[in-house]
Amino acid sequence: MAMIEQAMLGNVKAFVAIRDTLGQTTKSEEDLEEQKARTAAVKSKAGQDEPEEDVDDGFMEALKGTAAEDWADMNQQGGPDDMEEGDKEETQDDI
Repeated sequence: MAMIEQAMLGNVKAFVAIRDTLGQTTKSEEDLEEQKARTAAVKSKAGQDEPEEDVDDGFMEALKGTAAEDWADMNQQGGPDDMEEGDKEETQDDI
């Protein structure tokens, strides 16, 4: 509250601090529009204005059906209790 009072009394540093805290800018609307136009022109020139296309590399198609087979294989082999002693992974209790 003291900073607001100081700004109201003419303290420019207090006013600038409040303005910066609130995120206001010293640029005019015309300056902001010009900056947006320049940014768009640079992106266009660099080819960044085109959205990237999702290229289907066939990975998901290759996975179809294999997950069910993999889980079925695991169920046929049994769970961790059916593993041989050397095949079991180390657990937190083993440390």
